[in-house]
Amino acid sequence: MFENIMQITFLQNRILDYLVFFSILLVGILTIRIFRHLVLSRLRAWAEKTATDIDDFLIQGFEKTLLPILYFGIFYLSTRSLTLN
Repeated sequence: MFENIMQITFLQNRILDYLVFFSILLVGILTIRIFRHLVLSRLRAWAEKTATDIDDFLIQGFEKTLLPILYFGIFYLSTRSLTLN
């Protein structure tokens, strides 16, 4: 019965394909959030201890440019598992 449900097709994709899509998306978003919490918070704390503003600028640049690119990349990778016409 479970196999039959996974083989149901909706918009040219099986239910299993949608589950793979959401799994990749969820794992990717969680990975980015963990990276943001652990790495960037430690870098931010380190940058506050220094006297220069260059490191603050770089960390702010990472947050404004790198994180949205990573989110888009995860979305792109997850949509590769679907048939889009």
